[in-house]
Amino acid sequence: MLKCQVVGGVATYSQYINWGECKVQQISPFTNLPVCYTTEAAKYAQTAYFIGVVWGQILNYFVCMTRKHSAFSQGVSNTFAFFSLTT
Repeated sequence: MLKCQVVGGVATYSQYINWGECKVQQISPFTNLPVCYTTEAAKYAQTAYFIGVVWGQILNYFVCMTRKHSAFSQGVSNTFAFFSLTT
């Protein structure tokens, strides 16, 4: 909920957050608090998203490369693309 007050011609905003019950059983090794009340939850989510995007791009390369034949029978003939996957 966002509350707006005008004091002396200056608008001030304050935010009230009602946190729900934390149902995550993972405890942070750094703060000893549940991760849902720390910024670590966002960091875990961003890391998982980044890894998912990277793996999606790698698998997309193999799908586009092997439309007619298997990757094992065709091999990786594009050395530049194979180099880009390994770096």
